[in-house]
Amino acid sequence: MSNTTFGEVISRISTEKEYLLALGACVLQLISAEWNAAYCCERMQPDYIRDVSDPDQRIMARNIAEKLVSLTKNLPDSDDKSELTNAADIFLSLVKEERNFLYHSHPISYDGKTALKKNQRIFTIEELKETTVRAFDCSGVLNKSLHGFLRQP
Repeated sequence: MSNTTFGEVISRISTEKEYLLALGACVLQLISAEWNAAYCCERMQPDYIRDVSDPDQRIMARNIAEKLVSLTKNLPDSDDKSELTNAADIFLSLVKEERNFLYHSHPISYDGKTALKKNQRIFTIEELKETTVRAFDCSGVLNKSLHGFLRQP
């Protein structure tokens, strides 16, 4: 086993610390949105979390996003439904356009620093920050719905 410390690892990564901070915040907010989406699905379809948590089911973020979009369509019309439907659409977009790209990218050297790339797209600090804000806002609406109008009596 290595005797390398976390501090030594960080000091040897040739990228801006701001990039690492943005990357960490982005991943955290995407995970938060994903679990809020899964728990919203649970409120509309009991035992959904059991399926998500079962490794044999292989339910991925895209499955959760698509399930959320589908389940919101069955809710009675209301302002709350509209808000949740919009958040579900945003979450699906985040999963397809940002999360999966980020999680399946690979590190490269870009302008002398480490960055993430998939196909011809490089994830810049600005994109990480924008995605973080979108995921944060989406997660907030999902959480509001989860603890608001979807809450069981």
